[in-house]
Amino acid sequence: MNTDEIIRMAREAGISKYGLGYTCWEGHLERFAELVYAAGAANEREACAKVCEEGTGEAVQSQTLQVLRNERKRIATAIRARGNE
Repeated sequence: MNTDEIIRMAREAGISKYGLGYTCWEGHLERFAELVYAAGAANEREACAKVCEEGTGEAVQSQTLQVLRNERKRIATAIRARGNE
């Protein structure tokens, strides 16, 4: 997550800049924490899915390799879908 993403999430949560500082209510902080957690979880899911898709470069027969590729795709799709649960 970069600074722009964090500022965007803070604004989305209702935190606003006022003078030299920021103002918010307890509910804003809770919402901000939820947004940051969700973004981190989404990044982690995507990282796991990419590792799954890329594999480890196993040396196997071509038909077995195709089965592995298909299975990796299936698993990566399942990992990404967890964000919709």
